[in-house]
Amino acid sequence: MKSAEELIHEGKEQWDKLKTELEEFNVQLALGRNEAKDAFEREWKKFSVFLDEQSLRLRRRSHWADRLMEKLEERTKSLKNAITQAEPGNPEAYHNWKEQTLRIIYETEFIMDELYPALEADEKELISDFRINLELYRTRLHILSPGDLATLRPAAENLAAKADEILNWRDYDTETTREKLDRFGKEIRVSFDHLKEAFGGLVK
Repeated sequence: MKSAEELIHEGKEQWDKLKTELEEFNVQLALGRNEAKDAFEREWKKFSVFLDEQSLRLRRRSHWADRLMEKLEERTKSLKNAITQAEPGNPEAYHNWKEQTLRIIYETEFIMDELYPALEADEKELISDFRINLELYRTRLHILSPGDLATLRPAAENLAAKADEILNWRDYDTETTREKLDRFGKEIRVSFDHLKEAFGGLVK
């Protein structure tokens, strides 16, 4: 499977190809009537706005967002592993486990803060729900004594379930990237065909 970065590159190639075709069509129109050329320029501006709007919808598929998604997946897996492992057997092991787990939580929270602005509404809701469970777990872990770790088990189970939701979302997101870009390319092609047909009628 191609990476999101490669898929976005292909999407941009589609946009560039369509822009080139429209620009060539503009040259043809320049040889025709002035009214047709004016109409083309107006519609080309509208079409350019459409392209810009669609590119913003795919913004989180950009290089930096994709890297953040990979880091979020990695940290979420590490977190789930940490909170579901066997209880540390002595105070030193507990202290080391606690410090490591807190570090993973802080790193995960930082990644989510960075990624949040690039997400869609339903994704923000998923991330926010995960973040709330992280904060609840982290707050209790801070004040917990080594002998009381068992009391944190229900919160750990809830957090592990939310971690699974994040990992499932990441898998689904990767699978549907190609479909989104293919659909976007078809929408652009239909728009171009309509423009070409309309302007063809102007120069007859």
